[in-house]
Amino acid sequence: VQDRQGAHPVVERAMEKYPGIQALYADSGYAGQCAQTVSQCQDIRVQIVRHPGNKNVGRWIGPEQPDLFTVKA
Repeated sequence: VQDRQGAHPVVERAMEKYPGIQALYADSGYAGQCAQTVSQCQDIRVQIVRHPGNKNVGRWIGPEQPDLFTVKA
């Protein structure tokens, strides 16, 4: 099951447990039909967060967390 196929049941359960949820933020993998279905069925605002065009924006790493994702040449 792809993430977007399982999104609706997960959001449905979250809404049952936390009925005060008003908005959902998701990445572009959930855009389109998935976001529309969740928004309409759950009466919730779905905001798709777009990735910045600049790939050199970096990432946050905690002081005790090793950087596992940066590839060093």
